[in-house]
This record gives sequence, structure tokens and C-alpha cells, in this order.
Amino acid sequence: MNPETRHRRDLALRITGALEEHAATTAVLLVGSTASDDADKLSDLDLITYYDELPFEATLAAVRRALGDPPAEPLGGSRGEGGFAETWRLDGIECQVSFRTIASQERDLAAVLEQHARAR
Repeated sequence: MNPETRHRRDLALRITGALEEHAATTAVLLVGSTASDDADKLSDLDLITYYDELPFEATLAAVRRALGDPPAEPLGGSRGEGGFAETWRLDGIECQVSFRTIASQERDLAAVLEQHARAR
């Protein structure tokens, strides 16, 4: 594993630990260049986190405090029923964290499968 990937995976573990401690995370998916061991010094960190119910802002504030209080910026729009995303800067690395409900993920997967079945 290259050193840039290792650094980002260590950071992902730090984020995951804070999420598990404060936000009742059901699952976390590491995606992008860090997942494929292709990270370089310009790479960001991409995480998709899953919940039965989305965490409240006060919960996310506790997560961010545990991580050193990085400023959070919305990513890709406002908080919706099925999820939202934020970007944080930790250790000089942009961390894009998506928060999704399991129900919204299951709906998306069902739609993809249905579309695939119709295309056949």
C-alpha cells in the first residue's frame, strides 16, 4: 500500500471511530482512490456512511469536535430526507463524507435493478 493511501486510510479509521462513538453509524463504505490504493498527495478521502436514521446536527457537531473541530461545508446541496454530504479538512486532506439512510440506499439499488431488468 502506498504511503498516501495508508495516511488516508488511517484518517478514515479516525473519522469512523468518531462516527461510531457519537452517531450510531450502521456501516461505512470507503470509496475512491483511497479504496483502490491509488491515492496520491492531491487525493481527497471519500466515505459513505449509513444510518437507520440520519444523525442530527448536534450529533455531527460532537463528531467534528472529536476530530478537532474542522469547519463543515455542505457538499452537493442541502440535507434531504435520504441523506446529505459534508466536506471537512483534516490533516490537510479534504474529507468528503456522505450520510445516507439505509432505506434510501435500498430504494436506489432497487431502482437500478429495475432499470437493468427493463433494459434486458
